[in-house]
Amino acid sequence: MKFRRPHKAAAQEAFEEAGVIGKSEKRPIGVYEYDKVTDDGLAIRCTVTVFPLEVRHLGRTWPEASERDRRWFSQTEAAERVDEPQLQDMLRTYRPSA
Repeated sequence: MKFRRPHKAAAQEAFEEAGVIGKSEKRPIGVYEYDKVTDDGLAIRCTVTVFPLEVRHLGRTWPEASERDRRWFSQTEAAERVDEPQLQDMLRTYRPSA
């Protein structure tokens, strides 16, 4: 997001995609890449920086609610459900700072 610090952009994305409101950490826990396939079949290489977010509130509605289901998983189960090996590793090894 142009003109937004990366951790703030990540928090905005969490709200838009899942109605999650919270405080994101300034330091990322990692970066991974994946190929996003467009509707016309074109693969675009995307780089994702992952920021932890402390959830403080869940909105009843959010911008992409009609496109996404919000579900919660344990850290281990979340790691098992994603396809990207680098993201799996981040989810498995992340420990919140005290």
